[in-house]
Amino acid sequence: MALAITLMAFVVAVIVDRLGLLADVDRMLAARVEELGLDGGVEMLAPAWSWLWLAVAAAGGSFLILQVEGQLRRAMLTLTLMVLHFSWVPILALCGRTVAVAPVSIGVFWAAVCSLVYALRHREPARN
Repeated sequence: MALAITLMAFVVAVIVDRLGLLADVDRMLAARVEELGLDGGVEMLAPAWSWLWLAVAAAGGSFLILQVEGQLRRAMLTLTLMVLHFSWVPILALCGRTVAVAPVSIGVFWAAVCSLVYALRHREPARN
């Protein structure tokens, strides 16, 4: 099921990216990173890195959320996944890099929420 949730997250992220719904957010973040005044300027990373991160975060996050018992633990994993995801921006800023993060953020969030809802509504046969 984690693979299906990951594929749905990819579809949502690609649609958001192609429609340009959050392009302003990415431009604002890039401008904010440039305002930091780091030596050497700021360069944009290849988009493939964002999509690779989406694959890892959505698949890994979905798998973990679906494997853990207890809704509070799942919510904590979701919060941890989102904090880890958003910490990517300042870490890259320290390296003088920026990345298009908005569509990927929607994809990671979508995967986490879908996993939470699925785990809440469906009971695994092997669990009591």
